[in-house]
Amino acid sequence: MRGGTRYGSSRPATKAKTSGLHSLDARRLHREALLRPGLSYGWQWTNDRGERTSSIGIRTHEHGLTVTYAINGESVQRRMWA
Repeated sequence: MRGGTRYGSSRPATKAKTSGLHSLDARRLHREALLRPGLSYGWQWTNDRGERTSSIGIRTHEHGLTVTYAINGESVQRRMWA
């Protein structure tokens, strides 16, 4: 059996560790008035050397926002409702 039980699965064989994931603080976005409807902007994370490690696009709507990002080169778009 090639690849065991994972063969043919569309999911990756390993899960991302939460220590390697980035967070987006909605409280900070709110404080900086970045949750007002009709805005479109980018957000990025950098390492200790100032090099970009990740980025997302954000579009705000009347009752939520849409984030756009890439995972393993594949574009992902998610709408989040307030």
